[in-house]
Amino acid sequence: MKILYALPATGYGHISRAAVLLPELQAFGEVDVLVSGTQSNHLFSLKPKYRLKGISLYYSKGSVDYWNTWNHLSLFRMMKDIVELRVQDYDMVISDFEPVSYWACRCRGIKFLHWGHQASFYYDILPADVSFNRLDKLILTRYVYSDLSLGIQFRSHYPYITPPVISESIMQGEKLQLDLITVYLPQYTLRELITLFQGLRGVSINLFHPSISGKAQIGNINLFPVDRNSFDESLRFCRLCICSAGFETPSEILTMGKKLIVLPIRNHLEQKLNAMALRQLGVAIFEELHQLTHEIIFEMLEASSEQTKLEYKSPAQHVLYAMNYWKRCMDLDNDGFVAGIGGL
Repeated sequence: MKILYALPATGYGHISRAAVLLPELQAFGEVDVLVSGTQSNHLFSLKPKYRLKGISLYYSKGSVDYWNTWNHLSLFRMMKDIVELRVQDYDMVISDFEPVSYWACRCRGIKFLHWGHQASFYYDILPADVSFNRLDKLILTRYVYSDLSLGIQFRSHYPYITPPVISESIMQGEKLQLDLITVYLPQYTLRELITLFQGLRGVSINLFHPSISGKAQIGNINLFPVDRNSFDESLRFCRLCICSAGFETPSEILTMGKKLIVLPIRNHLEQKLNAMALRQLGVAIFEELHQLTHEIIFEMLEASSEQTKLEYKSPAQHVLYAMNYWKRCMDLDNDGFVAGIGGL
């Protein structure tokens, strides 16, 4: 079986999830990886066959910078990539909200599996009390669209929405509660973050940022490039994580039962929805960096956690569930797979 796994390198989450799922997918056949986006320097162990420009988001002062995003968009380059991508050579195409593979499949009438966090919005779980303009809702539900969709959410009450994908190394490795804070806020500049976290006495800060090229130290702040092994270790050893309202990092922290503070990227619809869901789980949400004072941070470090711990399923369970779902939907021979898909 030949599989194409396509993902956008627009942040840590998609890349991290792919790195966890890829070894399990390779048990079912030959897997080629396609990556599009600007964060392709932080691909961990993916070794993609295709590296495309795709569509990337750019940030400024904690918000999506739409002007800069538009200036970096090359529609001609993207159309060329869509035409040249031979999705017809694969027995199965998986897209984790990746647009080039989506349009390549759509233009050729090829079915594909939309598998990831954004796929959960296909099942109409958008909050009724949140106002969306037409463009926002169109992007969220139709940017990548497939009748074959497996969603991933913090909590699920739907049969085709599963718990978060978390690496076994995080769950099985030693976990400590040191006086350590892990920080990943890529929407802010390194200077802004250093200014905030300098002077937090009695606590160490592991600060991860896309602009950091090598390890360094400034007072109580340890600077790290975005590296999977270092980041996972920091998550396992920290007492508190402060991050944006992406999906993967908050999921990892809550699955381990650790404390979490979230600052959603402004003007980012998915992060707005994630922040709403996390608030319902007891997570502290702050809209602006200046709201996060030293007093609040120390209070979070000392207080008992009232956040909801998430359910854990192994990567192998996730992949087996997805493959059975695909086989059943495509009405293919099910030999070698568990009959039916049941519940994860």
